[in-house]
Amino acid sequence: MESGSATKRRGWLLKKARELALRHDDQVGLIIFSSSRQMFKYCSPNSSMLQIIDRFKKASGTQIQEEDDKQQIYREMTKMKNENNKLRATMRQLTGEDLTTLTKNRSEFL
Repeated sequence: MESGSATKRRGWLLKKARELALRHDDQVGLIIFSSSRQMFKYCSPNSSMLQIIDRFKKASGTQIQEEDDKQQIYREMTKMKNENNKLRATMRQLTGEDLTTLTKNRSEFL
């Protein structure tokens, strides 16, 4: 259970984030997860949290793990698709459906 002081501090932090954004025209994104798993967030007016996170990633050279995972999955899918196409071509050659791309070694084998 959270204490009243944690709630006050969180409120103070959100207030300061708003002040920075409004008084100084700073781009502010603040995300707080409480010990009770509640999420509190603040984002500058005319901005989105996604825009702020993207700006952070560009400025710091940081990549978020989710993007790395998506890129890895895409590379793996591309690799599997290429291998699948090669296997299909081989099957067409072996069944005699497509002999146009048959190599000399394979044609001697058949």
